[in-house]
Amino acid sequence: MACRLRYLTASFLMLVALIAANAQTQNDDLSKVFAPVDASQRQRLSERLKLYVEYERTRQWEKLYELTSKQFRESDTRAEFVKRQRSFSGDGFSATLDFVPHYTVTSYYGMEGNYSIEGCMKVRWKGRIHYWKAGVEAYWEDGDWYFSSISAITGIDAPPRPCRRQKGK
Repeated sequence: MACRLRYLTASFLMLVALIAANAQTQNDDLSKVFAPVDASQRQRLSERLKLYVEYERTRQWEKLYELTSKQFRESDTRAEFVKRQRSFSGDGFSATLDFVPHYTVTSYYGMEGNYSIEGCMKVRWKGRIHYWKAGVEAYWEDGDWYFSSISAITGIDAPPRPCRRQKGK
């Protein structure tokens, strides 16, 4: 019985150590990817961005509206926003499947609390999967994070620039 208790205790401690190591790795990743963002806001930014990508991937436009910056949706009502999103999600348009942020810079517009996040966007376009360099603006509004749309990075009159495929994606 004592041997079994020691085994369970050792297993429990090993599990706690793995969880702590994973949390530390995640914090290190967040500090690298979202370096210019205040450390206390990085986790929330990451969570909201993942949610934004999920809503875009699953075409939950009503929910996407809730995470879209007021600056980006301008004066669109929820119904107008949903209608516009639906019109750009049919045949001939790319479908966002994932977005993996690589780094963050202070917004090009120089506004405090706004950041440009660049990374790799996985899309389905013309029946094939592509990996394009992409970016999204993050805005600190009303005490939380909101976003512009995720857009491929292109040159003038040029196709989207490819990015290296992310391991495991």
